[in-house]
Amino acid sequence: MTDKVNGGVQAGEFLTGNMDFFTIVSVVPMAQTNVTTPVADLYTQQGYTTWQDVTVIDGSGTAVTYSTEVSYTNALVKQSNLNTLLQVFAQNVNPVAISVAIATVSDPSGETYTGFLNGTSFGSGYNSSRDVTTVKLATEKTGYWNVSNAAESNALGYQFLTALNNIPCTATSTAAVTGNKFVTGSGDSATRNTLAVRSLVL
Repeated sequence: MTDKVNGGVQAGEFLTGNMDFFTIVSVVPMAQTNVTTPVADLYTQQGYTTWQDVTVIDGSGTAVTYSTEVSYTNALVKQSNLNTLLQVFAQNVNPVAISVAIATVSDPSGETYTGFLNGTSFGSGYNSSRDVTTVKLATEKTGYWNVSNAAESNALGYQFLTALNNIPCTATSTAAVTGNKFVTGSGDSATRNTLAVRSLVL
């Protein structure tokens, strides 16, 4: 595809719809580890009787070697939880761009996240150091997902936070998740683990 810009022809890729942008922050352990093979399959497929080092290229292009079964399982869980989040989102529309960033926060419940529609902080139960994952999504069309608040309330099932609430997830050996589920309710002041907002601008 080509596009004429200021008299010149320039190749590229272009999005032409009215875009929506979503930002999701969560203390549910998530990362683009690219670890997808269950531990049991490693043993049966490779004929292992004891753990052997496994190296996987993660989402940043870095080769990560898992020298223990526990570290590999944690990476598998993080990828699985991220997949679950994206699968729920993709029920209505596939994102055209995704970014995932992780930061370690000493007390997530004490941090203020301004602009998010279902709360400004995580539940009080998440008050010790752990990773907070930020997932940013862009869609080429608008209106396929809303994010619950009074102005965007509707009865058509398009509320992303409502769709994600109570969806099962998995804890890692170092990051517990109360109830082993995504919790997005604005009233869940003790167990809320995921915040989200929709915007028409980046």
